[in-house]
Amino acid sequence: MAHQMELVPSNVGQAAESEMKIIAVEKANKPINTRFSGKVDYDMVLVVFRDSFLKKWDKMTPSPDTGLQGFDELATIGAGSFGRVKLVREKSTGNYYAAKLVLKEMIVKTKQVPHIFNEKRVLLSIDFPYVVMMDFCRKDFDHLIFGLPFINGGELFTYHRKVRKFS
Repeated sequence: MAHQMELVPSNVGQAAESEMKIIAVEKANKPINTRFSGKVDYDMVLVVFRDSFLKKWDKMTPSPDTGLQGFDELATIGAGSFGRVKLVREKSTGNYYAAKLVLKEMIVKTKQVPHIFNEKRVLLSIDFPYVVMMDFCRKDFDHLIFGLPFINGGELFTYHRKVRKFS
């Protein structure tokens, strides 16, 4: 389930359209409104996001040992020295994810254990507009598996190199 932030008028009926207050709610497929009336609203938004992040940061639990049970593995969409990224589809919902499979052996061999734990904590804790967050984390005997939203279109770096400048 995706957690999103919705902006709603602070005083319904009395507030101008530009006066917005952020309320953390669970919404499915609802666009995020990011209009702010000024510095006060922006500061308030940052406080809400920070509090949400810290609450999740303090609530870390071990990943289940279920591997990719419940998912269909469709294709390998990337590979690197620590593992690969696969396109998977959740059988129960039909949702697509990019499953990052990181080899445990490589993490230990290269002494990256603290870094991978921090990556997991940050990706599970973050819930900001326009920033990718982790939807699930699992493990099996050989891999740590980070489930991220599948965003079609290739790597941002490749696109940036092609266009040279974002407009």
